[in-house]
Amino acid sequence: TVWIAKAYPTWQATILGVLRSLYCEKRGALPDNAAVSQALKPHMKDLGKQAKRAMPFVQLVRERFAANGQHVLDAKLDFDEQAVLEANYEYLTANLGLDADGLEICEAAASGDAKIMESVCPLEPMIVYQAAKPAVNVSFVNTALGSGLFSVNAVPVHDGDTVDQLAKRLLKSCRTSMLAAEVIDDLALYRYTDPVVGPRTLPPLPAKSLAVLAAGDKFTVDVTAGKIS
Repeated sequence: TVWIAKAYPTWQATILGVLRSLYCEKRGALPDNAAVSQALKPHMKDLGKQAKRAMPFVQLVRERFAANGQHVLDAKLDFDEQAVLEANYEYLTANLGLDADGLEICEAAASGDAKIMESVCPLEPMIVYQAAKPAVNVSFVNTALGSGLFSVNAVPVHDGDTVDQLAKRLLKSCRTSMLAAEVIDDLALYRYTDPVVGPRTLPPLPAKSLAVLAAGDKFTVDVTAGKIS
């Protein structure tokens, strides 16, 4: 999960307000840390336990100010950080080694976790890795004649996965050997109507032996028994 914030926590917003006022007084420059520390003294009680983090945050803002100018003193971003991350979703999952559906981008304010809400700020997201849900591995057989992709083995299915999520996971496994796998609309998943006879039937399979899975269908996984329904 990537936790983001659309606005600074109260203690950081207070510090930014002080820095903005000092910037205006200095007419285009930030004063040294001694002057900033003096200006923050009346606010230390309100900062509470975050007071010890005030000057490190000031230094961070100072570095951003030197690189990007006065807009870093604004309490809110001038762009949508979440939209940027979502636009690069596939790149992020690929580079983090996650399943195609393995990344959540959420607002820190909705976490209910005080540490996350106090630590996350605009441009400083927090990444929290979670253990993968228990899964049962499934093998897939391609019954389309003339295709170079015959089967894919050991694709994990987690309890609560939707068919669409599984399809994306399967496509990720296929991409190294099947260019057409880039197109999600070209993939349909079926199940055997008879789980005993179906796997023993040679392709092409009769239509009555297969049932198509709808994208929104959810799987129920019994890891102990190794069964999926």
